Amino acid sequence: MRRNSAAAAVLAAFIWLAGCGASGSALDEADKVKDGVEVSEDGSEVTIYSSDDGEITVRSDNDGESIQIDGENKQTGENITMSNEQELPEGLPELIDLPDDAVIITSTKTTGEDGLNSYLVAFQTMKSIAECGEQYEGIFETLGFEVARLDTDGTAVLTGDNTSGAFTVMIMENEQEGAREVTISYTEKQ
Repeated sequence: MRRNSAAAAVLAAFIWLAGCGASGSALDEADKVKDGVEVSEDGSEVTIYSSDDGEITVRSDNDGESIQIDGENKQTGENITMSNEQELPEGLPELIDLPDDAVIITSTKTTGEDGLNSYLVAFQTMKSIAECGEQYEGIFETLGFEVARLDTDGTAVLTGDNTSGAFTVMIMENEQEGAREVTISYTEKQ
């Protein structure tokens, strides 16, 4: 499962860079001077440069089991950090707590041109959908959010916002793993 999440993180990063205007086609001679790819000696880090759009760096260790992606879009001022490490993105509000048995699948932090951050954390837990829903409903209400909740067969979705930000929590059954998958998205507001 970790290899799949690592591959997904790399794919998302390349899609993000492509959205920034970077081209996947071969560089012409003039572009080779200002654009290019740099690979570390041991091959664990690759940086793709685009003079017009920015750069993206992919770091891997543990034989590809752990991947971190950092990118900067010069045109929009956005920065992105993605990781399949089992840790929360730096800056995520501390009260957004994970269950004790949570196994983080992926985590992402994006900083927009306005300096505001967006976070995405996906993890698995053995807690029930009801337990997870109650936990996050309580957390966000404590943080002063107006919370809306929709429960359907095998899924719960919570949304809310306040003056500081907006969030979405999606909790779904993962029948194959026998667990619940939880995705938390949080975006800061000015």
